[in-house]
Amino acid sequence: MRPGAAHRVLALLLCVVGGCASSAPLHPQHPPLELHGRWVTAVSGDTADVLARRHGVPVDDVAELNDVDPETPIPAGTQVFIPRWGQEAVPPRGRPTVAQRPRPASLPGRVRGTFRLSWPVGGTVSSRFGPRWGRIHEGIDILVAEGTDVRAAAAGEVVYSGNKLRGFGNLVIVLHEGRFLTVYAHNRENLVRERTYVDRGQVIARVGTTGHSTAPHLHFEVRVGDVPQDPLDFLEER
Repeated sequence: MRPGAAHRVLALLLCVVGGCASSAPLHPQHPPLELHGRWVTAVSGDTADVLARRHGVPVDDVAELNDVDPETPIPAGTQVFIPRWGQEAVPPRGRPTVAQRPRPASLPGRVRGTFRLSWPVGGTVSSRFGPRWGRIHEGIDILVAEGTDVRAAAAGEVVYSGNKLRGFGNLVIVLHEGRFLTVYAHNRENLVRERTYVDRGQVIARVGTTGHSTAPHLHFEVRVGDVPQDPLDFLEER
């Protein structure tokens, strides 16, 4: 990749990646990377839904970026990050349901068939891609013992290895063929560094329960650019 390209890919992904994070206290000291916006101070009665309406931005963005439930009151005095994606959005007329929200686009079968992945771990798929808890779960969760080897699903370049993406704990992101991204989250430890190349099947991490996770498992995503795909469409049959 050209110098800086990995970080541009990462910045884009950090703005759109979502998944199995659950509610947690706000951490206003570290705003999301590469987002435009501003901090506001919550007053009595404010929720993510109220603040989103007030500032004309999608409620899901406010809730997910600040790790709060959309309708749970936020303590007065709390600093809340209000994102701005390019132009200011039109204030929503109501909280959209899952059915009303844009769904991740699927690639045609002929395209998916050209990019096949090996399973990063064994284990049981405990949560599939799609609607979950009122939002889209953008990957799959695979239950497996803590410390199990996490293997690269295909050869590629490590574009991120760290723990700065709130909720995902220790996280590895690998770029394949210049367009596909695989995401490995909640690791106990990462074993690869950024800007290094990994082979298919190479051990890149150990399964853990870091981030917003209640049991050891691997959260695994497949993306084409910033568009999440169902990993089961790409993984080889076991």
